[in-house]
Amino acid sequence: MGIRDVNVFALYGERKNTGDISAPFFPTNGTQLFVASIGYDGGSASPALSGYGITFASGTTATNSTTIATGSPVTAGQTTITLTSASGYVVGGYMQVDVNNTTTPTTAEVRKVVSVASNVVTVDTAFTFSHLAGATVTFASVVGQTPLFSHQILPGNTLPSMTVEKNIGGYQSLQFTGSRVGKYGLKVGAGDSSADFTASLISKGVNVLNTPSSPISVVNESPFVFAEATLTAFGDTISQVSNIGLDVENGLKPTYTFNGNHDLQFLTPLTRKITGQMAVVFDSLNDADWGYYSKMQNQIQGSLTLSLVHPTTPGAGITISLNQINIAKYADDIKLEDVIMSTLDFEASYALGANPPASISAVVTNGTWLPY
Repeated sequence: MGIRDVNVFALYGERKNTGDISAPFFPTNGTQLFVASIGYDGGSASPALSGYGITFASGTTATNSTTIATGSPVTAGQTTITLTSASGYVVGGYMQVDVNNTTTPTTAEVRKVVSVASNVVTVDTAFTFSHLAGATVTFASVVGQTPLFSHQILPGNTLPSMTVEKNIGGYQSLQFTGSRVGKYGLKVGAGDSSADFTASLISKGVNVLNTPSSPISVVNESPFVFAEATLTAFGDTISQVSNIGLDVENGLKPTYTFNGNHDLQFLTPLTRKITGQMAVVFDSLNDADWGYYSKMQNQIQGSLTLSLVHPTTPGAGITISLNQINIAKYADDIKLEDVIMSTLDFEASYALGANPPASISAVVTNGTWLPY
């Protein structure tokens, strides 16, 4: 609360609502905060659906377009939807509701089909938004191909605003409004097995709820693990890496104005700094392919791609791309009776010639998550 003791007066200063969320990186439950740390789900190519920016892969088709049946609007929290026709809708496929919705933020939603009974479709996760009768619904019919669909995650100059609620034993809640991700860290290492993330958030305001909001649905799934990771840097697939960390710092600036309370009024992302560190087996100081020390000394730039893919079918995954990195620090860890490991600190920069022209982007395959 920023209480300052001036003489005998306890003066309240500015209030800052901050906190961290740490967890294993799940394909569904962990993707949302990563997307929120760099921008938005932008979609790519054609045919692309609005809202979640889905692009269907070769071998899948965005077909079976229909509408929500007359007299059967969808209410937020429902897990069923009644369609004008559910012809072609099968268990295991994906449907998008409110395809033509273009509001900002959009209320279009993607859900997995778990059962079909006549024209009533049951989905895996309750709908977050309400949808009017007559809204367009589209289904992805699968023709034996994976990945089924992908989301292009693009960086933005603004960050999405979220509401984060801390439920205290089902009795009361602290609901933090206008939350944004200030820092996001992802670590994948052999010693930790699972991929883990930490998101540091700042919120504009906070409310006390005597009746907590209804709990959201959480998908029961396994996190990404070290053995599912693939790393490519400077054009080479690096198989001798033991761990890698990636940090996104958005430089959020809290701004306070005269407003009759202690809360900040603006959260402005001023900068985006992306850094990381990886440990690789020592190879050569000046080898044309693996000479990382020479790459640092000669200021050689290259791209870096980190992929995490579940080996299941259809196989959820995420590929994070840094279009341009420089090695900032180089250190060798030399121990008796041990493999010599080189620790490389790197920093990403804005690549003007890249597509998209940005410092970071990502592609999520076969993944759906709740809106902000």
